[in-house]
Amino acid sequence: MRRVLFTALLVAIAITPTVAAANKTHTNIPDCAAVSRSEIATLAQTGKLKLMKKVGNLCEFTGEGEHHGHYRPTLEIQIIPYFKSIWDTAKSDAMKSAGKNGNTFGQSSKQLFFVTGEETGKGLQPCKKDLGTPGKGQSKFGPVCATEPDASHIGVYGNGTDKRNHLHLMVSVAVTGQLGDLHLSHVIKLVTDVISGTIH
Repeated sequence: MRRVLFTALLVAIAITPTVAAANKTHTNIPDCAAVSRSEIATLAQTGKLKLMKKVGNLCEFTGEGEHHGHYRPTLEIQIIPYFKSIWDTAKSDAMKSAGKNGNTFGQSSKQLFFVTGEETGKGLQPCKKDLGTPGKGQSKFGPVCATEPDASHIGVYGNGTDKRNHLHLMVSVAVTGQLGDLHLSHVIKLVTDVISGTIH
């Protein structure tokens, strides 16, 4: 499965000792594997989600997709207690990685920022009969040859209060898929809905 930089950042946060200890203390933190997959899939437009891996409270899914012949979507969601130090580090790293890799960093409020980018086949090997079928084989999750469609990735990070138990949460969602299949506004709403407890 292809990786983008915000995925590495999510994993780094997941194994931070402070987060690990806090997850044990705050037993009301929503379990990423138990949050409604159907509601997540509807907003993220991934199709039915299958859990592939869980590390701490970081869950990695693949989606069936809503478009035949397109790359298979991937989605990762992490839910942790909010710590200002971790939030500031995540934001700083996202800004730096965006600058290095030609991605776009944005902030819609003090409590939400995002990174978006594209992956093209430019400079890759030529496509041929058995290489270059989006959604299949080596091209399951993104381009592996020159003339395949572009892929996109969106990472959204938010923090706020869960209205059900008044816990201050930090929620991160990273989604990949074929260009045009993903929408930043939908992923932002997904993050804010998980924070507030609207999606649970």
